[in-house]
Amino acid sequence: MNRHTTHRNRSCSALVFLLTIAGAAGSAQAEDVLPFLPPSGTPPRIQRLEIVDAPDPIGNGLTLRNTSGDRSDAPTYHPESVPRAPDVAVDPLTGGAVVGWLERVGETDDLVVASANASGWGAPCRVARGAASAPSVAFAPDGSVVAIYVLVSGAQTQAFARTASAPDWRWSLPEPVSLPGEQVSHVNAVIHAGQLHIVYSRRDGPATSLVHATPNAAGYDRSVVATSSFAGGALPQIHSHAGVLWIDWVDAEAPTGAGELAWKRRDAPSTWGATRYEPYASPFDRDYHVRPGLRLQAIAP
Repeated sequence: MNRHTTHRNRSCSALVFLLTIAGAAGSAQAEDVLPFLPPSGTPPRIQRLEIVDAPDPIGNGLTLRNTSGDRSDAPTYHPESVPRAPDVAVDPLTGGAVVGWLERVGETDDLVVASANASGWGAPCRVARGAASAPSVAFAPDGSVVAIYVLVSGAQTQAFARTASAPDWRWSLPEPVSLPGEQVSHVNAVIHAGQLHIVYSRRDGPATSLVHATPNAAGYDRSVVATSSFAGGALPQIHSHAGVLWIDWVDAEAPTGAGELAWKRRDAPSTWGATRYEPYASPFDRDYHVRPGLRLQAIAP
């Protein structure tokens, strides 16, 4: 069993969820409504989310476990193929949760989102077909659910967002986050100070640009926060904690897996600080030691 802990820095009020490989085949609903499960019970006040990938001889699936209280397992959702790149968001006010992941269907990946609570799963639904990169999900301050993803159309890639809100939880039409023609490879989102913040990586010739986007009345405001000469995947992430917003990305990585993580903090509404660098020994070290460790540096005066 490989245990991975994700520090999404969304809130200190959260459920700990374990997503476990188990189960057999099934299918997600191809519909435009998110069957939203209301939170159940009192959300425990803990500070992290855990994702566990564990082999199981009976197949592939996602199991949600309530790791507080009696630790009883919720029912297992059995997708058609191996669920990949899961992302979890928890509503800091209610403890309700949504999970987004990729499912392989034919030659493309579909984005699947399901609501969950301490008792089990809502019916999963397909939010996008042909999603190319790891999805990102978030709870907006009003309790609505936001799913961000990259869609492939031929040689073009573009980031989109869809929102599902009470009372009917119907998904909005896809809204472009990146501009047409931009070659986007990865997206990540967080709610900070009551606003959705997105970071995505964009290929600009031999360089990679890290673009910060926030919604406005007409679409999105976009600005390039940093550029990198690293030709591999920058895998940017955006974080919020204790009133501080920062981004990080892979700026260098050797064939051995060792590399350098770059990061910078937003010091004012329109000003980002200097780029700083942290070495890592492996991708595991990067994602589960170095990235979480940046929190203390980011919130330091």
